[in-house]
Amino acid sequence: MSRNKKRNILILAFIIPVIMMGVVSFCLKLAPFGDGTILVSDLNAQFIDYYSYFKSIFTSNNNFIYTFSKSLGGDMVGFSGYYLQNPLLFLLFLFPEDLLPVGVLLMITVQTGLAGLSFAFMKGEMKGYRYDLLIFSIAYAFMGYLFSYITLPIYFCNIALLPLVILGLWHVVRDEKGKWLYVISLSLSVFFNYYLGYMLCLFSVLMFLYLFFIQTDGFLKIRQNSKVVISYVSCSALGVGLVAFDLIPIALSLRGQKSAPGLENLQFYRNFRMTDVFSRLYTNSFDGNISNDSFPYIYVGMTAVVFVLFFLLDKRQKKKERIAAFACLGIMLGCFYIHTVDVIWHAFNDPVGFPYRYAFFFSFLMLFFAEQGFDSLMSYEKKEKRVKIFLGLVLTLYVLYSIYLLTIGKTTINLRNIAFSAVAVILIVCAIYLFLIEKINAKVFLVVLLFVQVVELGINAGHSIAQYEAKTLTEYKSYIDKVSPMVEAIKKKDDSFYRIEKNFLRTHNDTMQFQYNGLSHSSSCEKDYVKNFMGRMGFRNFGLWSFYNEGGTSFADSFLGVKYYISKYNATGKPYELFDTINECTLYKNPYAMPIAFGVSNDVTSVDMEQADLFQIQNEIASLHTKGQEAIYTRAKVEKKTLHNVVAKQEADYITYTKEQEGEAYIEYLINITDEDNLYIYFGGTRIQGAEIRINDYSYGDYFTNWKWDMIDIGAYPIGEQVSIKLVLKEDSITADDGQFYYENKEQLKKWYEKASSNAAQLRKISSSHLDGTVDITDSNYLLFSIPFEEDWKIILDGKSVQGKEMLNALLAVEIMPGTHHFEMYYIPQGFYVGLTVSILCIIIGVGMLLYMRKCDK
Repeated sequence: MSRNKKRNILILAFIIPVIMMGVVSFCLKLAPFGDGTILVSDLNAQFIDYYSYFKSIFTSNNNFIYTFSKSLGGDMVGFSGYYLQNPLLFLLFLFPEDLLPVGVLLMITVQTGLAGLSFAFMKGEMKGYRYDLLIFSIAYAFMGYLFSYITLPIYFCNIALLPLVILGLWHVVRDEKGKWLYVISLSLSVFFNYYLGYMLCLFSVLMFLYLFFIQTDGFLKIRQNSKVVISYVSCSALGVGLVAFDLIPIALSLRGQKSAPGLENLQFYRNFRMTDVFSRLYTNSFDGNISNDSFPYIYVGMTAVVFVLFFLLDKRQKKKERIAAFACLGIMLGCFYIHTVDVIWHAFNDPVGFPYRYAFFFSFLMLFFAEQGFDSLMSYEKKEKRVKIFLGLVLTLYVLYSIYLLTIGKTTINLRNIAFSAVAVILIVCAIYLFLIEKINAKVFLVVLLFVQVVELGINAGHSIAQYEAKTLTEYKSYIDKVSPMVEAIKKKDDSFYRIEKNFLRTHNDTMQFQYNGLSHSSSCEKDYVKNFMGRMGFRNFGLWSFYNEGGTSFADSFLGVKYYISKYNATGKPYELFDTINECTLYKNPYAMPIAFGVSNDVTSVDMEQADLFQIQNEIASLHTKGQEAIYTRAKVEKKTLHNVVAKQEADYITYTKEQEGEAYIEYLINITDEDNLYIYFGGTRIQGAEIRINDYSYGDYFTNWKWDMIDIGAYPIGEQVSIKLVLKEDSITADDGQFYYENKEQLKKWYEKASSNAAQLRKISSSHLDGTVDITDSNYLLFSIPFEEDWKIILDGKSVQGKEMLNALLAVEIMPGTHHFEMYYIPQGFYVGLTVSILCIIIGVGMLLYMRKCDK
């Protein structure tokens, strides 16, 4: 084989998927070919903002260790290990912020090319480089998984690495020098995304058993082949150990998150009816359903299906190879089918949407075996009768299974899907038949199959992407152009350490998009106790995320250091000062905003953060500085409560309200205004449910929803006016408390600030994981930081290391004495030094093994 042939095949394996992706983008009018973007689902709601923050790590004092751009602040170790360790993210530096979606599309395009390249390289190294490898490398690059889950590009680099891992594993089983490829590629895969790296470790066990079985004397002589087993185990351990510096801190950082693993998820039941799963092999079978009740997306094109069947049924193949291949495919299907095993693949968690995230392993196996089936077909004698029988069997199976799907199967496959796939099957079968009867030669046969692959896979990719509702580039650019000048105006005039918030958003991660310190965040890597604290302070805590929404109370803003408030309105009831007006939005400065650290009394240890009344929580926190004085929040008296078309039933701390009959139903609270200050309201409940808030019959929107279930500022009213507050039922029954209605006393807020600020610290942000400051304590016992408590913070107070404590169920504090103090804080992830030690030892062991092997070769 010439080097030119190998080079040409590998270039084509990369270029063809890239060109196909370009054509798909052109047809869908994705920028730069139109105004469309790839901003769909999580890619729009999360990843694009994370990628913007990724760029800031290299252009500012942010880093991969800690950030103040998610909620109150939080570690970045687990976050980075899941979202930001893809090396192709550096391509985004070629694009300005308002064109970042184009950069993401380029990144995905390159990743498809790399997937095709790596698959062709794997098969070429295993069996020799032939142009027919392109049939299967293209299918790998354009498998259905990639485009059904186009919103998860965080996984694509691992998918591109998979063939290299398997090639390295092949060398391990053959006890060849190439085993180092396995060590390095496995290590990189775990580093790029620990979640898929974990899945790859599981899959490597299956592939090792397969390769060991077919390339040795099998399991009956395992003792004689123990060297191979030891080599696999040691190489796997070495590969994982090389990234222990990253992996151990990640494992420790994931504690306390919504994705924390648990054995309670191992419930035993079937996920679907097995006979329906193969419907996902049909072209355009993706219907946009990414919920947990969908099927695994295993589409690889009809060509692969035909040749997999040929391989499994071809009696000329070694029996044990066919049995092993069938076992591998069966095991993977069983993993999809049985919920208990499926959860193990997902690191002992039920995924929140995007089920069967390891389904690409099945697609890989399909293509791995399909290539072997094609290779076998090419070696058949012409006019072989058994092949003709096989082709008839393929057509029969297709017709019978399609009839099943249309009549009995519980899938969304329709006649159009079946007809389109039928065209592909017929073209493939005809091409094979004409090749066997020598009507077309091998080159024409290859071209026909390549044509079918490119068209079928390309159409499926375009269809899958089109199932998502995407944002346009104009929408994205206009929001960036609107908000960026506001944030930059604030940063230009104030370079101190503070927080910014807004009463509007594009996503919950605007803080990362514009790199400011805020209170909102959404990701799989946020601590539950932080979200719970945000909810107890009156903000929206959905469970998966918490965010500022339209804002809470002025005290909550001030206590948590929100110094600047950007409003879509030209007025606010909060006691803030006008700062600027930009792009039809008003910027306010909060004169009562506390710094990130300040002194508090011993009473901080006794604040009840679990009490039902959220306003009383804020009063208790305020009283740490104003004990014995009038509270900031005073209850508004409900003069009358009326039930309209509703019956009420008291159940413990809540009341269940049920409609009596059809028609509008609501609970009305009448309040006679006795204070000119702003009135805030909040309703507690037991679940997400349908309700609406109306103030004097003006709708304030739905309540008890994913987005809206927090404190609401309903404005100030003249003394003596009567205000109607209606909780309107939008379903037959809701469960709620009797409401919390409070005035906010601005004078008391001012007095609180004057007292609290006397113990305020002066902070300097050296980096996002390194703070430095001074504080003059007069009458406080603790220095409280409005950042989450984590043992990873190393605090040096007056030159001595001190231990942080958790206060208010979430915040960091240290004991302190009266006087002037200097403090310095470093965030050092737990397990980092242990992990670094393990990684260094693995490097030493690896180098030692390499030198020893070279010595033996001599």
